[in-house]
Amino acid sequence: MLKILVNSIKYSYKTRRAWFFTASARTKARFARTLLGNYWLGISNLLVVLSLGFVYGLVLRIDNFRDYFIYLGLGITTWTIFGNAINSAPNIFIQNSSNLINTTLDPLYYVLEEWVFQIQSFIQVLVILLVFLGFLDFNLVINFLFYSPLHLLNIFIFIFWAPLFIGMLAIRFCDLFQLVPIVLQLNFLLSPILYEEKNLGDYSFLMNFNPLYKILAAFRDSIINANFDFDIFFKIFFVNILMVMVSLYFFSKKKKRIIFYL
Repeated sequence: MLKILVNSIKYSYKTRRAWFFTASARTKARFARTLLGNYWLGISNLLVVLSLGFVYGLVLRIDNFRDYFIYLGLGITTWTIFGNAINSAPNIFIQNSSNLINTTLDPLYYVLEEWVFQIQSFIQVLVILLVFLGFLDFNLVINFLFYSPLHLLNIFIFIFWAPLFIGMLAIRFCDLFQLVPIVLQLNFLLSPILYEEKNLGDYSFLMNFNPLYKILAAFRDSIINANFDFDIFFKIFFVNILMVMVSLYFFSKKKKRIIFYL
């Protein structure tokens, strides 16, 4: 398994310019003919945060709208990268089927391209959000720079192995195309993103079994509370590395059969 991990890292490094370029080209192409370009990603996310913050702030009778906008903004923005990465996972190999069938390019290339594409999109959204939060409390920007980078690393690792694993399963079990969006939406509604964890009352312990929320909460709390929880970070990091190895092992054993399911 370690050999597979090393070979995958070597391949990723060797082809880094190619998949980084194609991912960047996809990012630029989305808003090529618009006036604001990729800024629309951040603007649309900010409009969602402001709209939901106002509506749910009234529904939940929030006393401090400023703190709620900060809490909601970081939660929604972080969830966006999870949602986009996981929802696109079943299509990673399907949308590149013609290239996989007609070329000898390693299928891992398309996973790496999608991974960088999602990271670039997230960074563009996050920068706009941080500018907005900076007006509410500039200390949040400082907290982001000092306390969140390692939690951000966990987010990036997760959105590599999870889409890889789901993408491999999806080409064999087509029901995942329908199941993944449903499970993801339910996970969002059941996670303390629109509301605080304390509102769950006696059921808050369920969040300990929600991996998406644990990663999100660690990142969000590091910015809001200006602290770094080493225990949470290392637990998530350990699971991430383990799943990277498992996913790459699973991929290496099945990648030659991908074209038979396309």
